[in-house]
Amino acid sequence: IFPLAPMLAARKTVQLLRHASTAGAAAWRLQSTSGPEMQLTVLSNGVRVASRETPGLWSTVGVFLNPNNCRPTLRPSVHFVERLAFRGSQLRSSDSIEKELEELGGAFGCTSQRDSLIFYGSVFRDRLPQAMQLMHEAVLQPLYTQEDVDMQRVFSRMDVEHVRRMPELYLPELLHSVAYSSECRSHIVDPEQLEAVTPATVRAASKEITAGRNLMVVGVGVEHELLCALAEDRFGSHVVAEGPLVEADRPKFQGGVTCYHTESSPTNNALRIPLSYVSLGFESCAWDSPDIYAVSVLQMLLGGGGSFSAGGPGKGMYARFYLNVLNCYHWMESAVATHHPRKHSGLFSLQCSSPPDNIGMATKILLAEVQNTERFVGDAELQRAKNQLKSSISMHLESRLTMFEDLGRQLLFSNRYLNERDFAENIDRVTAEDVSRVLRRIASGTAAVATYGDVSALDPSVFSGQN
Repeated sequence: IFPLAPMLAARKTVQLLRHASTAGAAAWRLQSTSGPEMQLTVLSNGVRVASRETPGLWSTVGVFLNPNNCRPTLRPSVHFVERLAFRGSQLRSSDSIEKELEELGGAFGCTSQRDSLIFYGSVFRDRLPQAMQLMHEAVLQPLYTQEDVDMQRVFSRMDVEHVRRMPELYLPELLHSVAYSSECRSHIVDPEQLEAVTPATVRAASKEITAGRNLMVVGVGVEHELLCALAEDRFGSHVVAEGPLVEADRPKFQGGVTCYHTESSPTNNALRIPLSYVSLGFESCAWDSPDIYAVSVLQMLLGGGGSFSAGGPGKGMYARFYLNVLNCYHWMESAVATHHPRKHSGLFSLQCSSPPDNIGMATKILLAEVQNTERFVGDAELQRAKNQLKSSISMHLESRLTMFEDLGRQLLFSNRYLNERDFAENIDRVTAEDVSRVLRRIASGTAAVATYGDVSALDPSVFSGQN
């Protein structure tokens, strides 16, 4: 529903204790007074090692990187770094790696978000040494051949075409591209940029994003001393610069309008009715802002989704977009509020879809409900939204992979860590006045507008981007 890592505002419940260094490594313990201990060690070369122990036979380990710490011209190549992970290394062939992955019986992969690139693996605890060796080869000694790059270029084109036929997936990308500068990293690559990607550019991108002090080894369900020893063995000799070779750009919100026209409106719904889509984006706050909790509660309060739920009734049915929008206007296909926090900024979006003739009215209804929320927030609905938010955090953090990602993303950008109880305490402090205040601030600036399909019935004033 929303990223967990942005919730980093509270600092009082976290104690930072530095103890004696050993073997040239500086070590810290970050212990929350309300939850399990998280340990962090910095190796002599600057590589950070963080862990959190959990019960069970499985461990999840991986490496976190910032994919924006490379030249903008190389950012299309970062997608190939992700796609070609664990495909082959300078030490052995792809067949050899594939065989070992099968023998380990775990799950390995690489995934990227706008501000993070994550190599990960889940294995039995006694197989951690083999997993860390594979991680070392994938991150520091990858092999990029012309054949592999050409193959992934074809697959990337297919992915782009697939995403462009899915408005729910493509519209957020359009909104981010118009809200921020063109150098802002996207989840998809323009087909024209794919042609410039070569094995040399992929190697250059990999070198730049692993050169700075943003490389971090993270483990969940593993003893900290063991993880430090494995990290020292596999990454201790890696030469790390004092800072990244290329500083990541700070995305600057600029607003604007972009329209994606199709020959015919998509009909990907149960009744095969043509639909048009509108998404409005406003600058919110970064994930280390104290307002992140109020914005997250606001997102839960508005909620929303589609008019049809494949998972059964009851999910978010008391959110305002369900109660006052989807339940009242049968022709509205979807209405949803989402929040995309980043390191230095954030994007709060409102998205709706309806038949083309009604898309103008749908947008006005959506904005009217947002105005009503700014005027009044009831105690019962506020408490319900906060309870849903806390429940969602606790449920997601039951997953070891989610805990692994949350731990890594928090430390990657802030060197601080809050657990689920710390989140809950800060959410409980949010008041109705806080929600109204952040909503007024969010909606007071210039908007970014992205549309998909036939929007000829949309009010022209929406395209001005002004309130």
